[in-house]
Amino acid sequence: MTKSNETASFFVKQKNYRTCLITSEPNKPIKHTIQTGLKRPLDKGSSGHVLSAFNNLPIKNKETILKDQFSMSFGERDREIASVSVPIIPTKNKILGSLTITGHISNFNKKNCLSFLNILRLSRIKIEKKLKKIS
Repeated sequence: MTKSNETASFFVKQKNYRTCLITSEPNKPIKHTIQTGLKRPLDKGSSGHVLSAFNNLPIKNKETILKDQFSMSFGERDREIASVSVPIIPTKNKILGSLTITGHISNFNKKNCLSFLNILRLSRIKIEKKLKKIS
């Protein structure tokens, strides 16, 4: 994701895991690499939190995630990694997946997290509009 200069990815819930379907990495030496197809736990990381909350699974801060429509994670799955995620909901109350920006925790200060969240929200709007047109 060129606007954030961090790794962007899209996760979906598959059974009791989350799986990365697509990812885009920045052109910089220190970055978070996510393999597509790799299974990750649903109870860790911002994308896992979003997918769990919107699939009505038990997760800490579920009501806040549902209300605010995002989650942030700092060093939860890996002490050096942080992430911000928003849900992609093309049809009412039916989550498709989670759009996420991930990177080194040192790049996730308050100002950058707000910027990443804005980037994700704008991308979410564009994606959902396009999905509504084809459904």
